Amino acid sequence: MATKERLLAHLLSAPNQWFSGQSLADQLGVSRESVWKAIRSLQQAGYQIDSDRKRGYCYRGTAKMLAPVIEQGLGTTKVKLVVEEELESTQTTARQLLATGDSTAPLVVIADHQIGAYGRRGRAFYAPKATGLYMTIGVPNVTFPGQPGLLTTGVAVTVATVLKRFFPAQRLSYKWVNDLYLGHQKVVGILTEMQTDLEATSQTALVIGIGINLTTKEFPADLKEKVTGIDPAATVDRNRLAAELIEAVLSDLPDYSQGIFLPEYRAHSLILGRSVSLQIGQTTFSGIAQNIDDQGQLVVRAPNGQLRTFSSGEVTKVNF
Repeated sequence: MATKERLLAHLLSAPNQWFSGQSLADQLGVSRESVWKAIRSLQQAGYQIDSDRKRGYCYRGTAKMLAPVIEQGLGTTKVKLVVEEELESTQTTARQLLATGDSTAPLVVIADHQIGAYGRRGRAFYAPKATGLYMTIGVPNVTFPGQPGLLTTGVAVTVATVLKRFFPAQRLSYKWVNDLYLGHQKVVGILTEMQTDLEATSQTALVIGIGINLTTKEFPADLKEKVTGIDPAATVDRNRLAAELIEAVLSDLPDYSQGIFLPEYRAHSLILGRSVSLQIGQTTFSGIAQNIDDQGQLVVRAPNGQLRTFSSGEVTKVNF
C-alpha cells in the first residue's frame, strides 16, 4: 500500500484528531517530506485536512463522495464499491457490472451526480451535484422469495429509518410503492429491479436504486412544486450516510420477504384513507386507498364499493 493510502487510513481512523508530522512519519516508516507530499496530494483530491506548524495535521472530513471514506464507515461490511463524480445512471452502471458476473460480493455504485438517471416507467430523475445521494446496490446470485412489493416497501422503511438519524426533526411518509415524501413533496425515489439471465431465464441479481434529495434547493420548473430537499439548510456527511444506508439495506435484506416492515410502512403511509388515482399501463383507476396488504400490494375501494388489489402501478394523484 502506498504512503498516501496508509496515511489516509490513519487519518480516517481518528477524525478531528491532530497528529504531528514526525509522529505520522514514525508510524508509517517514511520521511516527514513524504508525509507532507502525501498530505498535499490528499488535500488536492478533496480531503479536508487542516495543517498547523505546531500541531501537525487533522482530518476534518470531505464534501466529496470518496470511496475510501465510505469504506472506512462500512467497517466489516464488504462490498465492491464504485464511486464516480458523474454517471449517466448508477442503475445502468450497476446492471452492466453485474452482468459480467465478475464478483459474488454485493456491488454498490455511487455518483455525485447523474445526467441520465431514471425511475419507475423510465421517468427522468433530477440528480444534481453535491446536494443528493444517488446509489445503486446490486446483490448477485440471489432470488427474492416474496412478492416484489415486499422488497420495495421494506427498502423504503430501511431508508427512512436511516434518514431519521440524520434529520430527526423531519417527518417522512411513504407513497406506495417506492417514494418517500416530506409533506406533499417527494424527497426519495426507490427503484427495485430483478436482473435475469436471458439464457437461463432465471433471476441472477437484485438491483436496488436509491435517489435522495438531501439539501437540493433549486429544481427545474416542472418539478419544483412536486419535489424538495429534505433540509436545504443542513450540512450532511454524505459519505457516512452512504455507509449507513449500505449496511442497513444489506442487513435488512433477508427480512424483507417476511413483511416485518409493513406495520411501519402502513403507520406512516401518505395515501391510506385518501382518494387516489392509480396508473396501470395505459389505464387509470381511482378510488380510496384502503390498505397495504401482507404482500405489499395496494388495496383500493372503487366508487362502487368493490375492493381491487394491485401489485404494480403508480399512484399519480393523492387528494389531500
